[in-house]
Amino acid sequence: MPDRYTKQVRCWRNCLPLLLSALTAVAELVGWMLSDSQALAAGATHLTLDVVSRTAHWGTHAPTKRVRPRQLVVAACCLGGAMLLSLALLVVMLGPHRIHHPAPVEAGWLLYIAPWGVLAAVLNGRAETSRAWPISRDGLLSIVAALSVLGAALGLVLGGDARIDSMVSMLVVILLVPRLIIAISEF
Repeated sequence: MPDRYTKQVRCWRNCLPLLLSALTAVAELVGWMLSDSQALAAGATHLTLDVVSRTAHWGTHAPTKRVRPRQLVVAACCLGGAMLLSLALLVVMLGPHRIHHPAPVEAGWLLYIAPWGVLAAVLNGRAETSRAWPISRDGLLSIVAALSVLGAALGLVLGGDARIDSMVSMLVVILLVPRLIIAISEF
């Protein structure tokens, strides 16, 4: 039977990535509104999927009953799923238009927020894995998506075309499909 210290470490190993992902998703949504960057909106969809899948996994596989109130898990999954769907639809519907008619993007916000998304993706990938692999498959796709957003930020800061933002957002939403399949297959 694990001692109290082991349980606390395990709890923090699960809580810290969840908290960082939720805060970074909110920061990416605020950054998206301030900078008009679709890449931040797409990055927020990935972090929202991390939060929803971790909450659902934690709620259904928690070792104690006091950690998993069923109504909280269902509400978090419904709210996160609705937000995930609406952000993905927004990016898919506006992406082609923004590629043909690029709008100016404030690259500074991307550069400030994107590294936090990479950190949250790495921590989530590490927390979900077994001991055989350092990062899960779902975590690897999340890291690729977060690095894509960081690449868009660097491309825009270095004087790239504003179309980079829309192209990266479309790539990130495409990466969402296998992540959804992996998340659904785990339950």
